[in-house]
Amino acid sequence: MWSPWWDPGAGKRRHEELLLEAEGGGVVLEGGIPVYRVSLGEGRLRVPEGAEVLLLAKGSHVELAGMLLKGRALGANLEGDGLLGLDLALSGGNLEAGLFLRDGEHRLEVRAGNAELRFLPGSDLEVEAQVRLGGLEVAGPWRQVAAHGGRRWSLGEGKAKLGARVAMGNLELEA
Repeated sequence: MWSPWWDPGAGKRRHEELLLEAEGGGVVLEGGIPVYRVSLGEGRLRVPEGAEVLLLAKGSHVELAGMLLKGRALGANLEGDGLLGLDLALSGGNLEAGLFLRDGEHRLEVRAGNAELRFLPGSDLEVEAQVRLGGLEVAGPWRQVAAHGGRRWSLGEGKAKLGARVAMGNLELEA
């Protein structure tokens, strides 16, 4: 069942101007931003490309595409396709995502879990990665840059900035 946040009574109608489809969770509008909550199940969220979404997931498997993803996930497995932004805290779960980052500040914090990040062609970023207990793998045409307190890699000119911190788990960066 899809849930349009701009018109809760719309049922299964599609709105031509703005389409937001949510399965397995609920969407509400808070402060002008759609908030997608999904617990103990599977979820799928589709929004217009580039829309900002706040995700609050617990014990679930969620598929996301084409959005600026912000939020928190606890005991959740997330799959992202063509994400245009990332500001995520993940505890006890996994993230597999294809990202297209060209500008702005981005953040990923993993407390216990794994993150596999594939940067799509045209991405232009610098990644500062810190892994305390676990592994770090970097594949592709990255350039290693000197950094204080962590490791840094650059792809393109490094216009976008991503801080990725993993307390316990693995981090894979692929371009």
